[in-house]
Amino acid sequence: MKERLKGRDLDVVVIGDATIALTTAEPLARAGGLTRSQRGDALVTCVQASRLGAATMLVTRVGDDALGDWLLESWEREGIHLDFAKKTHGRNALRLVSQVDGPHSAIDYRDGSAQTTLAPQDLDGIPWGWTALVFATGATQALGPGPAATIARAFELGRAAGARTVFDPTVRSGVWPSDAAAKRAFDAILPLTDVLVIGAPYASGKLLGHAAAEAAAREAARRGVRQVVVRDGGRGALTIEGAELRRVTVGAAPPPGPEDDPSWPRASFDGALLASLARGVRLADAATFALHALHQTRASTDAGFERLPGEELW
Repeated sequence: MKERLKGRDLDVVVIGDATIALTTAEPLARAGGLTRSQRGDALVTCVQASRLGAATMLVTRVGDDALGDWLLESWEREGIHLDFAKKTHGRNALRLVSQVDGPHSAIDYRDGSAQTTLAPQDLDGIPWGWTALVFATGATQALGPGPAATIARAFELGRAAGARTVFDPTVRSGVWPSDAAAKRAFDAILPLTDVLVIGAPYASGKLLGHAAAEAAAREAARRGVRQVVVRDGGRGALTIEGAELRRVTVGAAPPPGPEDDPSWPRASFDGALLASLARGVRLADAATFALHALHQTRASTDAGFERLPGEELW
């Protein structure tokens, strides 16, 4: 890949949250043991980008409960810049997961967590003039008004300093209270988005009114987004940059992720895309690189990532 963009020493600023997952291979009601891991669209994207060589900063809030230090220490080992990962009073978001409970396989405890208190003042002092890309997800928007306002302000500040803004709405079951709420939040952030990364047919259908990848990409472009990437399942991805529409593929569909974590393929793709874009790669080539990275990511119960030092898993 090309060298990082001239004059931009910080490749990616990620605005987002993390969730601690406690996972069992038994029904939750009879679980005799739980495996600790970390989840979250923004967090996994950040880790993937960092592991692919991007200088990455995570802007978040971390609760001061028994697991807060573990979160920060594990992110530091990943090489993520943590000057704006603020430790604050409160608990961290938690997800209880069974691999065998079917439609009732997970219980989320995100409401009232430290991450929901993320606010625009957490952005004070970020070196936007050094930053190439600013990234956020709809899952962070869905935490509440504070996180949503923080993303909007970060996009405004980043754009004013010459950074590109990248948004993935991450629409999936259980994240938003309603489709209408998801669409309102999406419509609010879209005018501030330079690069939209969205999945078809589900998210594109609900948010852009088009389940088909090409129609969705053209609709986003019509609404003013300069660069669009539509992940299209086993058909690869479709990109629009300027007047150029391209479909990129790398063969068969990627391997399935853990049944209890449907977000990891999306976040793995997004992290690779960001690492590539930050080095000046054209959009279609960056999407091709992201597909290759996704196919090479081993599907396993650690959400597709290697074990961290010690017993912790991503």
